[in-house]
Amino acid sequence: MTKHDATTFELGEATLALRDDLRFSAQRGRHSKTFLIEDLATGDFYRVGEAEYTFLSLLDGKTTLASALSKTCSVVGAKAFDEQDAAQICKWLVDTGLAATRASTSAARLNERRQNSDSAKILGMLNPISVRIPLMNPDRIVAIANQSIGWLVSRPAAIIWLVTCIYAAISLGANFDRFGGGSISVFSRYDWLLLGLTWMVLKIVHEFAHALTCRRFGGRVRSCGVLLLLLIPLPFVDVTSAWRFPDKYHRILVSAAGMIAEIFLAAIAAIVWLRVDAGLVSQIAANVMFAASVNTLLFNANPLMKFDGYHMLADYLEMPNLAKYGNQHVIGVCRRFFLGLGASPLPWAGLRGTIVKGYGFASIIWKVLICASLVFGAANLLPGFGFLIALLAVVLWLAVPVAKLAKFVVLGNEFEQPNRLRFATVSIACVLFALSVGSLVPSPSVITSPIVIDYEPSMTIRSETTGFVDAVHVVPGESVRKGDLLATMLNPELDARLIDTKSRLAAAKLSASARQNERNIGGWQIQQQTIAALEKQMLETSRSVQRLTIKAPMDGQVLFDDPNDLLGTYVSPGTELFTVGSEQQKEAVALVSQSDARFLTNTNGQAVKLKIWGHGETLSGKVSKITPRVQNDLPHFSFAGMYGGPLTVVDRSQYTDAVATPDTSQLVLLQPRYAMHIDIDEATASRLRSGQTGVAYLRTRTGRLGPYVWEQAKSWVGNRLQETHGF
Repeated sequence: MTKHDATTFELGEATLALRDDLRFSAQRGRHSKTFLIEDLATGDFYRVGEAEYTFLSLLDGKTTLASALSKTCSVVGAKAFDEQDAAQICKWLVDTGLAATRASTSAARLNERRQNSDSAKILGMLNPISVRIPLMNPDRIVAIANQSIGWLVSRPAAIIWLVTCIYAAISLGANFDRFGGGSISVFSRYDWLLLGLTWMVLKIVHEFAHALTCRRFGGRVRSCGVLLLLLIPLPFVDVTSAWRFPDKYHRILVSAAGMIAEIFLAAIAAIVWLRVDAGLVSQIAANVMFAASVNTLLFNANPLMKFDGYHMLADYLEMPNLAKYGNQHVIGVCRRFFLGLGASPLPWAGLRGTIVKGYGFASIIWKVLICASLVFGAANLLPGFGFLIALLAVVLWLAVPVAKLAKFVVLGNEFEQPNRLRFATVSIACVLFALSVGSLVPSPSVITSPIVIDYEPSMTIRSETTGFVDAVHVVPGESVRKGDLLATMLNPELDARLIDTKSRLAAAKLSASARQNERNIGGWQIQQQTIAALEKQMLETSRSVQRLTIKAPMDGQVLFDDPNDLLGTYVSPGTELFTVGSEQQKEAVALVSQSDARFLTNTNGQAVKLKIWGHGETLSGKVSKITPRVQNDLPHFSFAGMYGGPLTVVDRSQYTDAVATPDTSQLVLLQPRYAMHIDIDEATASRLRSGQTGVAYLRTRTGRLGPYVWEQAKSWVGNRLQETHGF
């Protein structure tokens, strides 16, 4: 060794000795043989391949590292590794305390290791996204549970699980319509607390299933605790002792036990949900179905993250350290491409090597997406505090690795020196290529906007007088003809006034006749004036009484809310009662974002493609008009996110920019938009229903890809920062 530091090795006369209290066990599979290292002092487990085990078995403190590497190559042949890998293995052995050199056992080295361990713990506690807090050793509790309910991990229990899941799936399939409609309530804004509690209970069951299965096959559960993910507490258990199991299917079952338990609870919840009426029990069952199925499939079963799915895949393929070698391949490609350095070959070739390479790139892409999602999630978690968490995460995940890369490029290390000219040339070429793509490639020319089908023209029927709604003669959606009776109103005051006017008119006529018989010309003229005034008053009152009968002004479909909401209500002149529209005359109303509105000049009459949800084919229409002013009023309730629409809405009283309008709607758009009206032909209109939603595609945008991507990203981030933090 050139320095008294365990991080530097020259494979010459240096020696290394493994600790005597390590336990090795072989695990043979169809494709390869692996060896498990158990550290009896700490309880940690490590898994190595056949070549690594051969090399480690020669480290007795007397055999030099160069001699051990040479003997390893002669034994394993093509599976052997090079000097650089051997040096990294030796460094790993010393860092983990599995082996020692005179330098590593010195007081200075022990002090350095202790400082590094303390620094690692501090950095772990400072991780703003994920903090692991061990609490206790639950092995005794799990052992007691295994004696009473260990039968849950058995073949009879598996048959019960399978029958229950199949029955629940068939039941849900037979009631799919109810399932589709009822599942919406799971996302109610009033249900998040209950959903969170349900999720927490399921996670506890999930982790306990891991522990119970591990104990059932002879393993031990060393610790359990809480993982704070974005400050959300999640339980965890340590079942790494399952690595000791020689049967890979036992290891796979331990990894899958949590998901199996959650899916079983989801099946039971589905059966309960189908058999109870709407209420608290139904809502809890729906929450369990959602949290135990969607969450499990998206996260735990995902092999691209180091959760249950990854360990199941690695054990099934008999590829321990699959993620490590996949990342190693990606790093090796980057080293060759940017730095001109060599890369360690993969221990697998052919199809298995291809799987490792593909997994490496897929997992890197997924990690980038997850890290970005967690950063934005943290930024929107709490005003101010969440933003600081996101900044710290960016520093730890991005700034620190970039600083290490810059240091390596400038200084290198004891083993290798990067090709700095190649790094600069390739980096500049990549930047120029990205700039060229952004400045030369046109941006997407089609703008998209959410649409709702509505009647055009539609006629709103309002009350022309005051009164109480006595009867509604139609139901919502009923087709009516012009003149059909829609509703009847009552106004006792008008009826009494009409009777009184009729009586006074009859009395005035009798009085006029008497004056005429008496040849009292003056009195007769006065009575004639009174008769004319009473006749006018009676005509107006009669018209008001006639207006108490509401009739359809045109052929079409009548639209209104629940008839029970109208019956018995007192309405004043101008109150909206019904809307009538023709099935053959409809239009699509699109709400265009302000960023896309600048591309709408000279688009009247331009063709528009329409995609209506539920219709397989793409329809067409033409732009008829565009409102000249931005608006936050909601043209149709189907746009509202709280009703399943695509746009975010808020209560009008909470939206300070909302302008007072006679519209009775209490919802307004959070982000104001421009309304674009699209004509559709009668044949298409007759096939659509008012209130259907979809997307309009209009080819009108111009520009380049780079500015377009930048504006979209800036707008997306800016909107969320403004909503949460006010800037």
